[in-house]
Amino acid sequence: MMNSDTDKHNISRPQGLYFALREDGRTPFDVGDEASFQYWWANGYGYDHIAETRLGNYVVSTIFFGHAVHGPDQLFETMIYEDEDHLVLSARKPELAVWRCATWNEGQHQHEMACGWLREQIGP
Repeated sequence: MMNSDTDKHNISRPQGLYFALREDGRTPFDVGDEASFQYWWANGYGYDHIAETRLGNYVVSTIFFGHAVHGPDQLFETMIYEDEDHLVLSARKPELAVWRCATWNEGQHQHEMACGWLREQIGP
């Protein structure tokens, strides 16, 4: 049974290694091999920002990653960057500043959660 927070584009979990986004711009599909992956990405169906939020000297960025290097259920990634020198905060404390998930909707939610976490860390 679907809950109200899940839309029809985010029901199934991906299984392969290389993904692009369908024409709806939200739903991942398995493109098969790396050559196909590169073709799809070159034609605009790959890397895509879900959200980007600037908080003080930091940027919270959530993207569709497309290459399932962390598992097929982790295609969307939220990271926190330090604005002034572009160092990834997660490089120092990866357990605190990188979140991954399987669907666009989960990515939107994790982006909001990451922004909340960062607000707590940097204060008012």
